[in-house]
Amino acid sequence: LKTDNITNDNTPDIAGMTEAGATVVITNATDAMLDTTTGDGLARHSGITILGTAIADENGAYSITLSELKDGIDVPLIVTATDTAGNTAMAFPTITIDSVIIDPTGEIEITAELTDATNSGLKTDSITNDNTPDIAGITEPNATVVITNEAGNELGTATAHATTGAYSITLTELEDGEVPLTVTSTDVAGNTATATPTITIDTGFTNILGNAIGITAELTDATNSRLDTDNITNINTPDIAGITEAGATVVITNGAGTVILGSGTADENGAYSITLTALGDGTNIPLTVTATDVAGNTATATPTITID
Repeated sequence: LKTDNITNDNTPDIAGMTEAGATVVITNATDAMLDTTTGDGLARHSGITILGTAIADENGAYSITLSELKDGIDVPLIVTATDTAGNTAMAFPTITIDSVIIDPTGEIEITAELTDATNSGLKTDSITNDNTPDIAGITEPNATVVITNEAGNELGTATAHATTGAYSITLTELEDGEVPLTVTSTDVAGNTATATPTITIDTGFTNILGNAIGITAELTDATNSRLDTDNITNINTPDIAGITEAGATVVITNGAGTVILGSGTADENGAYSITLTALGDGTNIPLTVTATDVAGNTATATPTITID
């Protein structure tokens, strides 16, 4: 902002107007000494660290580049103009030097990750079935945080909390796939810090070709005794097999969903086969077969089998 006195430049320029031809000296007021020789009690630059000096031009304008300053808030300066007759004029500006992004712990950074609330499935990955997920983290308090995609399009923005530096941004709707993000924090001095997380949006079940699928489930030929075209078997621990998304976890329960009868993981082709726990004889025994992928998406089949 041009309206404040905050800068990320450790050697800023101080400029102004005074009497043409006057000598202008800028000193650091933090070690100012009272000069009582004139009797006015005003601090003079004599004996104080000089940060820069110049001669005002014919219009009275001057500009002085200060020697390097450390970061600090409201650094006090004394600007003294002295004309050829020895008359003086003084100004006492303060400036803030802020050259880095610093979070409340003193670290120079910004963090950025999916929130637990929108990171479906495993909380330890960056895969979600929410296509408008929240990205959250910590940066410098009051910094402006902007999230963009790989093309530089803005996906969301927020201001970090004034005390904690925490922020949370709900992204605009994203398509399925791997999404590289750039998260940029900018403080009032113009310093920036950047994080570049990548998230994966996965809102449905797909096969190895990327086509939408659900889950199939039926008796295997090996345990479907006699006719392979029916769902009748004389084996009390039959195998249920089918196809779903590769890597999905498959759980088979009774029709009510109260008893787990077996579980497995689909292979790289999406195939699975699960041997059920012993079942009693019965006709049209209802099963619920549920596949859950890493993003937390689910697909369900409800076959029935007869044990005879």
